[in-house]
Amino acid sequence: MSSEESILDFERVQKKIFENSELIYSVEYDKILMELVICFTTGVEYKYFGVDQQIVDKFCSDESPGRFFNAFFRKGPFKTEKIEK
Repeated sequence: MSSEESILDFERVQKKIFENSELIYSVEYDKILMELVICFTTGVEYKYFGVDQQIVDKFCSDESPGRFFNAFFRKGPFKTEKIEK
């Protein structure tokens, strides 16, 4: 694998930790697969499929990620899968 491929793979995934959220601990977004993993403060993780980059950007910049989650993901249009550990 070339160094250019390594850089592209690294840039493929976007991660964010929410330090002040009571509901959401972190998110990890795969830009190629359009899959968003949300880790809740309880430790439970869910994967959401077919999520646009624009929604992820708004989610990550919203002043209340919990409120954004409730509005766009809780009963939203995305196929969801609980990640079993």
